[in-house]
Amino acid sequence: MTPRELANLIADHAASLVLFARQWCDCPEDVVQDAFCKLATASALEDPGAWLYRVVRNGAIDAGRVARRRAKREQIAARSVCWFAESKIDGLDAELAVAALESLVSELRDAFHHRARLTSTT
Repeated sequence: MTPRELANLIADHAASLVLFARQWCDCPEDVVQDAFCKLATASALEDPGAWLYRVVRNGAIDAGRVARRRAKREQIAARSVCWFAESKIDGLDAELAVAALESLVSELRDAFHHRARLTSTT
């Protein structure tokens, strides 16, 4: 495939491929870019347009699955944060303290958690 042919395919199909991929994933531009990179190195194709749609569909479905699995893992990890080793802290209402920490915006909560981990390892 010549650079001119590739440029024409990008001009003709890129926007519609992004819309097509958006139904399965949140990163359709990345999926379309990957498909065009694969097309640039592919051997002679009978119908490059149809090939692009198939590759984009498969890539978008895979990207959507990866994102859903990552989100699920992150939710599980977020729920399993143990803020305090209660036996080491006298006079602390752990439930009240955890509720206060969880009410913070995520950046502050993450900074506090990071600092607490640094302190506990020294």
